[in-house]
Amino acid sequence: MNAPTNGSLSSSWPYPARTRPILLGRGVRPKRTLFLIHDGTGGIEGYFKLCARIRYDFSVYGILYNEFSDGAPQTLSIPQLSRDYIGRLAEIQPSGPYYLAGWSIGGTIAFEMASQLEAGGHEVAFCGLFDPPPPGYYPAESQDSLTLQAELEWLSKYAVSQVDKNRLAQCRSLDELWRTFADQEEEGGIDSSLFRRTIADQWQVPALSVSKAPFREWLCSFNTIRSLHAARTEYEPDRHLASPVHLFAATGSPIPELPEWGRYCETLKMYALQGDHYSIFDHEHVESSAIQLNAALPE
Repeated sequence: MNAPTNGSLSSSWPYPARTRPILLGRGVRPKRTLFLIHDGTGGIEGYFKLCARIRYDFSVYGILYNEFSDGAPQTLSIPQLSRDYIGRLAEIQPSGPYYLAGWSIGGTIAFEMASQLEAGGHEVAFCGLFDPPPPGYYPAESQDSLTLQAELEWLSKYAVSQVDKNRLAQCRSLDELWRTFADQEEEGGIDSSLFRRTIADQWQVPALSVSKAPFREWLCSFNTIRSLHAARTEYEPDRHLASPVHLFAATGSPIPELPEWGRYCETLKMYALQGDHYSIFDHEHVESSAIQLNAALPE
């Protein structure tokens, strides 16, 4: 079911809102609202420095991913997440024009949100993509199978004793398995140092490699990243976007395939950002990134 043309999202969008968007910045004389979609960690902390530099005529809200189930990986899809987030967006802004942007997977979700809004007859005035790998960049077959047996075989490698392995083997669901894994770590039955080092080496994500969070919290972060990434590998837009798309590319870690986003939209404007994929909003580069964004936002 699509939202009616020029109607109010808050009364017509068929998906309930969960956590409301979080106000990240209120413009001096705000006339419009920019919604920033979480990055691959599920968080919006990466936008904090940027929000302080966004044009005075915009208020800025961030949309978080906040679905946790005892730290277990979740089966997600980009269209499903986008429908959910549109429901949240409607609580703040019930009608268009809409201004959306996202970093990494946040850009992928922002694109799908724009597509769904557009299909429902709503105006999308701005869709900003900050260095998101295009659809097909990550082959779906490279993802681990999220079955109970596959997860059990993997996690058992980090059990300290046969008794600990047997306890994991008694689990009957993924939620129970990951909850038990975390419980055993607190009891000394899991080699958590080896597990964290192995994951940090394999994923090369700063949020994992530099985190000093307690193991259970770190585990939730890891499986959030993992679940969101799996959703991205399976995403293929199902329509051509007519709304303007603005693609911001990190020059420090160029993705040659980035212009392939043009296959899915009528208008694609590209901008070069200083820094690599993970540093475009760091203190060193955020000022230049904000200048590019502010110039791209419509007057």
